[in-house]
Amino acid sequence: MLNRFGLMFSFVTMKLKMTISVLCLILSAGLMNGQTQKTTKDSIEHHILLIPYDPRFYLSDADRDIAEVTRKNPDLIRETFHNRSEWFTWRELKHHYPTVSLLQHDSLEAYVEAAGSIFAVTAFEYAKPTVKSFSSNSPNQSKESLDSRVATNYLNNDEHNRYMKADIRNKSVLDSLANKFGTDIFVFLTQFEIKTNYKSCLDIANQVYEREIRLHFTIYDRKGKLINGNYAVATIPSNVNQMDEIILKCFTQLAQGVASAL
Repeated sequence: MLNRFGLMFSFVTMKLKMTISVLCLILSAGLMNGQTQKTTKDSIEHHILLIPYDPRFYLSDADRDIAEVTRKNPDLIRETFHNRSEWFTWRELKHHYPTVSLLQHDSLEAYVEAAGSIFAVTAFEYAKPTVKSFSSNSPNQSKESLDSRVATNYLNNDEHNRYMKADIRNKSVLDSLANKFGTDIFVFLTQFEIKTNYKSCLDIANQVYEREIRLHFTIYDRKGKLINGNYAVATIPSNVNQMDEIILKCFTQLAQGVASAL
């Protein structure tokens, strides 16, 4: 009888182990499936093509002051602001998504051809901003640089302040460029602006006012759907007129403003 009891105990123990093993396999399969779905979802990421603004869309009421302090030709200052604003934006976007810059592209021929095809079908006009409220849900966004309390401070938040919009008249060019560069999002930098706010006096005695550095942009997907459009903004006192100081103090903020709109 003792042997019979031992056999029954062994049988029950074996059945229990089999049940536990099956449950473990089911649980493991469920976890693996969930992990696979999560990986597939998280692996979907955008690829960006960054298009610099046309140098003709440079507006500034501070060139004389900057040229006097910097002791450089105004044309060189405009060129430097053009190239550096694009470079800072490119660097910031690369932190979050794979980004191709036309201006930083290895091939000058590729830049000329692509820029020519884009600008040939693009009109520019002032429009109401369409940037949505910032969301920090994207796993690809850097918490430090795109914190909602920080990055959106560098965006125009007044819908009455219009921005320079890139209006794509022939949407097929975007799909063509998407195939060529492997990108699905197009960030157009459309205008660079330095604007002195004479209503905001920081130092009455020395006539120091607040200046806004603005970088206008428009964002499309490869099908030509408008995603966002606005201008990023950084402020400095009007007595800050050294070119390199303006770049160091403002251009990172401008780039973060653009990136936060994605």
